[in-house]
Amino acid sequence: MKKFLTILLTLLSIISYSQTKLDMEIFNIINQYRTSKGINKLSWSQEAFSVSKKHNEYMVGTFL
Repeated sequence: MKKFLTILLTLLSIISYSQTKLDMEIFNIINQYRTSKGINKLSWSQEAFSVSKKHNEYMVGTFL
């Protein structure tokens, strides 16, 4: 049980951060891959990011 709570709290702390360097690095890697396959790049939407963050916070609160 202690391990489970430690993992859960770690995940919750990761989810609670706002846009991080890691988020943007992953986003850029995905765009590099898409470009290498001849697919258009994705464009960043702060509004979509904010909405998805609020949804994640809601879902975490639902299960606690």
